[in-house]
Amino acid sequence: MITIIRSRGLLDAILRQTEKAKIDRQQGNEAGYQQAQKLISIIRQEMSKN
Repeated sequence: MITIIRSRGLLDAILRQTEKAKIDRQQGNEAGYQQAQKLISIIRQEMSKN
């Protein structure tokens, strides 16, 4: 999709929104990664008991 932006203010607003979305995605990815690491740790502990 191509959007023609006619004002600098609109461009700045769009860029801020996309930057915020990028940060939100990164934070979500980090949270998911942390949960996966925690689960892997629990699985390893359970496997070492056997």
